[in-house]
Amino acid sequence: MGDRFQKEEVPIGPVLSSEWCRCYETAELAFGRYELWPPLNSFFNDYSTQDEQTQSVITRIQSFAGEGNLVLVTHQVNITALTGKAVSQGEAVVVRHDQVRGLLVLGNINFQ
Repeated sequence: MGDRFQKEEVPIGPVLSSEWCRCYETAELAFGRYELWPPLNSFFNDYSTQDEQTQSVITRIQSFAGEGNLVLVTHQVNITALTGKAVSQGEAVVVRHDQVRGLLVLGNINFQ
């Protein structure tokens, strides 16, 4: 994943990760750095937090104005709640926030 982003010269900004080891290890291997962020934790075992976590992620995406691209490393259930898209392991969803239309899914990237 990291090699592909580097090859395509994708500028990487902040890298936020779920606190689960498979996520932060992916972030570390791909980007060499990450910040743990609890709203990216899986809610698979407790859907009562889904709406709150998803809204936190949307708010973070909307407010991002930094350098490079914001990278979020999370779980399938979180991605589906956020985008309505099902993803496979090793797959990324590229989104952009539009002031008028909200969160737009631009496409998927399969890294396997």
